[in-house]
Amino acid sequence: MVVVTAAGRFDTGEVTVQWAGDDNQPGGTVQFGDVGAAPAWRNLRAPLSAIPREATQIRLVATDDDLAPQHWIAVTPPRIPKLHTLQEVVGSQDPVFLDWLVGLAFPCQRPFGHQNGVIEAPKWRILPDRFGAEANSPVMDNVGGGPLGITELLVKASTVPTYLKDDWFRDWGALQRLTPYYPDAVPARLDLGSATRGGLWSPAPMRKT
Repeated sequence: MVVVTAAGRFDTGEVTVQWAGDDNQPGGTVQFGDVGAAPAWRNLRAPLSAIPREATQIRLVATDDDLAPQHWIAVTPPRIPKLHTLQEVVGSQDPVFLDWLVGLAFPCQRPFGHQNGVIEAPKWRILPDRFGAEANSPVMDNVGGGPLGITELLVKASTVPTYLKDDWFRDWGALQRLTPYYPDAVPARLDLGSATRGGLWSPAPMRKT
Protein backbone atom coordinates (compact mmCIF):
# COMPACT_ATOMS: atom_id res chain seq x y z
CA MET A 1 0.00 0.00 0.00
CA VAL A 2 1.18 3.51 -0.88
CA VAL A 3 0.19 6.19 1.63
CA VAL A 4 0.32 9.97 1.39
CA THR A 5 -0.63 12.26 4.25
CA ALA A 6 -2.63 15.20 2.91
CA ALA A 7 -4.62 18.18 4.11
CA GLY A 8 -6.99 20.58 2.41
CA ARG A 9 -10.16 20.47 0.38
CA PHE A 10 -9.90 18.83 -3.03
CA ASP A 11 -11.87 16.47 -5.24
CA THR A 12 -11.18 12.85 -6.07
CA GLY A 13 -8.53 12.63 -8.77
CA GLU A 14 -6.85 15.94 -7.96
CA VAL A 15 -4.14 14.11 -6.01
CA THR A 16 -2.80 11.00 -7.76
CA VAL A 17 0.37 8.92 -7.87
CA GLN A 18 2.06 8.62 -11.26
CA TRP A 19 4.50 5.81 -12.04
CA ALA A 20 7.24 5.39 -14.61
CA GLY A 21 9.78 2.78 -15.67
CA ASP A 22 13.48 3.03 -16.42
CA ASP A 23 12.72 5.20 -19.48
CA ASN A 24 11.45 7.99 -17.16
CA GLN A 25 8.25 8.25 -19.17
CA PRO A 26 4.89 8.33 -17.33
CA GLY A 27 3.27 4.92 -17.58
CA GLY A 28 0.01 5.55 -15.75
CA THR A 29 -1.66 7.04 -12.71
CA VAL A 30 -3.40 5.61 -9.68
CA GLN A 31 -6.03 7.41 -7.63
CA PHE A 32 -6.00 7.52 -3.85
CA GLY A 33 -8.82 6.62 -1.52
CA ASP A 34 -9.68 9.45 0.88
CA VAL A 35 -11.66 8.48 3.99
CA GLY A 36 -10.64 11.40 6.18
CA ALA A 37 -12.36 14.59 7.27
CA ALA A 38 -11.39 17.56 5.11
CA PRO A 39 -9.56 19.82 5.56
CA ALA A 40 -7.74 18.03 8.41
CA TRP A 41 -4.60 15.97 7.85
CA ARG A 42 -5.53 12.42 6.85
CA ASN A 43 -3.93 9.43 5.13
CA LEU A 44 -4.72 8.90 1.46
CA ARG A 45 -4.10 5.33 0.42
CA ALA A 46 -3.69 3.36 -2.81
CA PRO A 47 -3.13 -0.38 -3.21
CA LEU A 48 0.44 -1.26 -4.13
CA SER A 49 -0.93 -3.91 -6.49
CA ALA A 50 -2.27 -1.11 -8.72
CA ILE A 51 1.31 -0.14 -9.60
CA PRO A 52 2.85 -2.62 -12.07
CA ARG A 53 6.06 -4.46 -11.32
CA GLU A 54 7.96 -2.68 -14.09
CA ALA A 55 7.55 0.64 -12.28
CA THR A 56 10.84 1.88 -10.84
CA GLN A 57 9.78 5.34 -9.72
CA ILE A 58 6.68 7.23 -8.67
CA ARG A 59 5.72 10.83 -8.09
CA LEU A 60 2.75 12.73 -6.75
CA VAL A 61 0.63 14.82 -9.09
CA ALA A 62 -1.54 17.49 -7.44
CA THR A 63 -3.89 19.54 -9.61
CA ASP A 64 -5.41 22.71 -8.19
CA ASP A 65 -7.34 24.69 -10.80
CA ASP A 66 -9.77 26.19 -8.30
CA LEU A 67 -8.89 29.71 -7.16
CA ALA A 68 -11.35 29.67 -4.26
CA PRO A 69 -9.50 30.20 -0.94
CA GLN A 70 -11.23 27.21 0.66
CA HIS A 71 -9.82 24.89 -2.03
CA TRP A 72 -6.22 24.01 -1.24
CA ILE A 73 -3.89 21.01 -1.14
CA ALA A 74 -0.97 20.07 1.11
CA VAL A 75 0.81 16.71 0.84
CA THR A 76 3.77 14.83 2.28
CA PRO A 77 6.12 12.51 0.38
CA PRO A 78 4.62 9.09 -0.38
CA ARG A 79 5.58 6.12 1.76
CA ILE A 80 5.03 2.37 1.98
CA PRO A 81 4.23 1.66 5.65
CA LYS A 82 5.30 -1.50 7.42
CA LEU A 83 2.09 -2.79 8.98
CA HIS A 84 1.44 -4.73 12.19
CA THR A 85 -1.80 -6.06 13.59
CA LEU A 86 -3.55 -4.17 16.37
CA GLN A 87 -2.99 -7.18 18.62
CA GLU A 88 0.76 -6.98 18.01
CA VAL A 89 0.86 -3.26 18.85
CA VAL A 90 -1.61 -3.00 21.73
CA GLY A 91 -1.70 -6.56 23.04
CA SER A 92 -3.89 -7.91 25.82
CA GLN A 93 -2.03 -6.51 28.85
CA ASP A 94 -2.04 -2.73 28.37
CA PRO A 95 -5.10 -0.89 29.76
CA VAL A 96 -7.27 0.31 26.86
CA PHE A 97 -9.99 2.96 26.71
CA LEU A 98 -12.59 1.27 24.50
CA ASP A 99 -15.27 3.61 23.25
CA TRP A 100 -18.81 2.49 23.96
CA LEU A 101 -19.59 1.75 20.28
CA VAL A 102 -16.60 -0.57 19.74
CA GLY A 103 -16.37 -2.37 23.08
CA LEU A 104 -17.66 -5.72 21.84
CA ALA A 105 -15.51 -5.68 18.70
CA PHE A 106 -12.17 -5.98 20.54
CA PRO A 107 -12.46 -8.87 23.02
CA CYS A 108 -8.67 -9.39 23.06
CA GLN A 109 -7.96 -5.93 24.51
CA ARG A 110 -8.14 -5.25 28.26
CA PRO A 111 -10.37 -2.35 29.32
CA PHE A 112 -8.77 -0.03 31.87
CA GLY A 113 -9.53 -0.89 35.47
CA HIS A 114 -11.77 1.12 37.79
CA GLN A 115 -12.05 0.27 41.46
CA ASN A 116 -12.80 2.17 44.67
CA GLY A 117 -13.66 5.29 42.71
CA VAL A 118 -10.26 5.39 40.97
CA ILE A 119 -9.60 4.58 37.31
CA GLU A 120 -6.45 3.07 35.84
CA ALA A 121 -4.79 5.45 33.39
CA PRO A 122 -5.24 3.87 29.92
CA LYS A 123 -2.36 3.63 27.45
CA TRP A 124 -4.52 3.35 24.30
CA ARG A 125 -7.92 4.43 23.05
CA ILE A 126 -9.90 2.69 20.31
CA LEU A 127 -12.57 4.81 18.62
CA PRO A 128 -15.35 4.03 16.12
CA ASP A 129 -15.47 5.61 12.65
CA ARG A 130 -15.48 9.39 12.31
CA PHE A 131 -19.25 9.83 12.49
CA GLY A 132 -19.52 7.45 15.43
CA ALA A 133 -16.75 9.25 17.29
CA GLU A 134 -18.40 12.63 16.75
CA ALA A 135 -21.68 11.33 18.16
CA ASN A 136 -20.17 9.20 20.90
CA SER A 137 -17.46 11.41 22.39
CA PRO A 138 -19.77 14.06 23.94
CA VAL A 139 -21.46 11.33 25.98
CA MET A 140 -18.10 10.46 27.55
CA ASP A 141 -16.71 13.96 28.15
CA ASN A 142 -16.50 15.88 31.42
CA VAL A 143 -19.97 17.38 30.94
CA GLY A 144 -21.47 13.93 30.54
CA GLY A 145 -19.53 12.61 33.52
CA GLY A 146 -17.57 10.17 31.35
CA PRO A 147 -13.94 9.00 31.40
CA LEU A 148 -12.87 11.53 28.76
CA GLY A 149 -13.18 14.18 31.46
CA ILE A 150 -10.38 12.40 33.31
CA THR A 151 -8.15 11.20 30.49
CA GLU A 152 -8.04 14.60 28.80
CA LEU A 153 -6.47 15.98 31.98
CA LEU A 154 -3.92 13.20 32.32
CA VAL A 155 -2.78 12.12 28.86
CA LYS A 156 -2.03 13.45 25.39
CA ALA A 157 -3.71 11.53 22.54
CA SER A 158 -1.72 10.83 19.35
CA THR A 159 -3.47 9.07 16.48
CA VAL A 160 -1.65 6.02 15.13
CA PRO A 161 -2.13 5.47 11.35
CA THR A 162 -4.29 2.37 10.93
CA TYR A 163 -5.97 0.53 8.07
CA LEU A 164 -8.45 -2.33 7.76
CA LYS A 165 -6.76 -5.33 6.15
CA ASP A 166 -8.01 -6.10 2.63
CA ASP A 167 -10.51 -3.23 2.88
CA TRP A 168 -8.08 -0.32 2.72
CA PHE A 169 -10.62 2.35 1.82
CA ARG A 170 -12.94 1.76 4.79
CA ASP A 171 -13.04 4.11 7.77
CA TRP A 172 -13.00 1.38 10.42
CA GLY A 173 -12.24 3.68 13.36
CA ALA A 174 -9.03 4.95 14.97
CA LEU A 175 -6.31 3.98 17.42
CA GLN A 176 -4.80 6.59 19.73
CA ARG A 177 -1.65 6.28 21.82
CA LEU A 178 -2.16 8.00 25.20
CA THR A 179 1.00 9.58 26.63
CA PRO A 180 0.92 10.85 30.24
CA TYR A 181 1.59 14.55 30.74
CA TYR A 182 3.34 13.68 34.01
CA PRO A 183 4.98 10.26 33.55
CA ASP A 184 6.78 10.47 36.91
CA ALA A 185 3.64 11.22 38.92
CA VAL A 186 3.21 9.06 42.01
CA PRO A 187 -0.08 7.10 42.14
CA ALA A 188 -2.48 8.14 44.89
CA ARG A 189 -2.42 6.07 48.07
CA LEU A 190 -5.84 4.87 49.12
CA ASP A 191 -6.96 4.32 52.70
CA LEU A 192 -9.69 1.71 52.52
CA GLY A 193 -12.05 0.66 55.27
CA SER A 194 -15.68 0.34 56.27
CA ALA A 195 -17.90 2.36 58.62
CA THR A 196 -21.55 2.55 59.57
CA ARG A 197 -23.15 6.01 59.27
CA GLY A 198 -26.57 7.48 59.86
CA GLY A 199 -28.61 8.85 56.99
CA LEU A 200 -28.00 12.50 57.98
CA TRP A 201 -24.22 12.14 58.45
CA SER A 202 -21.96 14.32 56.31
CA PRO A 203 -18.15 14.40 56.34
CA ALA A 204 -17.97 18.08 55.31
CA PRO A 205 -19.81 20.75 53.31
CA MET A 206 -20.05 20.03 49.60
CA ARG A 207 -17.36 21.79 47.58
CA LYS A 208 -19.05 23.97 44.97
CA THR A 209 -16.07 25.15 42.90
